[in-house]
Amino acid sequence: LRGSYQNLHWGFISESLVDFTGGVQMDFDLTKPPPDLRDIVVAAVTSGSLMGCTTPGGKQPGNSVLKNGLVQGHAYTVTDATQICCNLDNKQRMEDIIQVWNPWGNGEWNGPWSDSSREWGGVSPEVQHKLNVQKNDGEFWISCQDFLQNFNSASICNHTPAYLDFENPKRAWQTVAFFNRWVKGSTAGGYSPIEDLWRNPQYVITVPEMEGTKRGYNLTVALMQHHHNENMYRNRWMGIGFALCRVVNGASQQTYSSQQVTDTSNSGIESSREVTRSFKAPPGTYVIIPFTESKGQESEFLLRIFLKTNEIDKFQDKKSLPGEEREMFYSSDPRLRYQDGQSEFTDQTESYFSRDTGLR
Repeated sequence: LRGSYQNLHWGFISESLVDFTGGVQMDFDLTKPPPDLRDIVVAAVTSGSLMGCTTPGGKQPGNSVLKNGLVQGHAYTVTDATQICCNLDNKQRMEDIIQVWNPWGNGEWNGPWSDSSREWGGVSPEVQHKLNVQKNDGEFWISCQDFLQNFNSASICNHTPAYLDFENPKRAWQTVAFFNRWVKGSTAGGYSPIEDLWRNPQYVITVPEMEGTKRGYNLTVALMQHHHNENMYRNRWMGIGFALCRVVNGASQQTYSSQQVTDTSNSGIESSREVTRSFKAPPGTYVIIPFTESKGQESEFLLRIFLKTNEIDKFQDKKSLPGEEREMFYSSDPRLRYQDGQSEFTDQTESYFSRDTGLR
């Protein structure tokens, strides 16, 4: 509870979804939406992901109801998305629509594609019966365009980044987690200069060649700092981030330097509990470097890596996903280990896990 029940009030959708499920989440700035937003939402619905979105706050505090029926500064749930054929005013067009639910259980959007809107008159009776439920239960449809104009952020959460897989059939994801810490004078190198960046913990992964895949992301990295940091830094999270660097051709090793990598992707520094990024990474060897904003900042952290595999996801047609088997990793470098019995993996165990997951 992080102190008291009062800390359950307010907060961020993304953090609550992760806390309740232990999954991985991704935030979307709807003022700068990704071009494949509808595909992401459809994939999220298919995979049984949890989705939330928020409306911008108003000038006055509180949740004021707007003329269009939406509530300012309010959190909603996204429940579905589809593409629909509409023949209105003798003009046929395809429309992307998203289904949203107000957790209050009442109060709905009253614009285009709302329960009583004229747009439903251009849809076949079968589709109307299936989608257009005339009931003030807080759930409504809204066009993708109006969704982007009236909501400013969205969050999606699942056990794996299945919401980023647009393939058919979908692929399974391999998950590994590292518990570690930044230690002053040892592994807390900070963000700059570049020489100190490489003093931070390093994690080497191998992205495999994917067979038959054409689009979609194949690598997601999530870095979370310890929740005590929020109070330590005066109700402000410590700035954290990570770098993903592709290793140039050469012998495999446990640690690398700046001269041995290329094509660096940097998450930047965010003062948030967790930083998550997804990548369309070409096959090869990569090193992931988690860092803090300043050199010498100490903290525990959790680094999770989600890697798409060539295996077919046998649960892809089911709304509920099984509990995944999570493999915990600790660095083979003694400086980076926790000083407890659980971190003392043998070289043989580490070698087995590395071969099984593509990490080494």
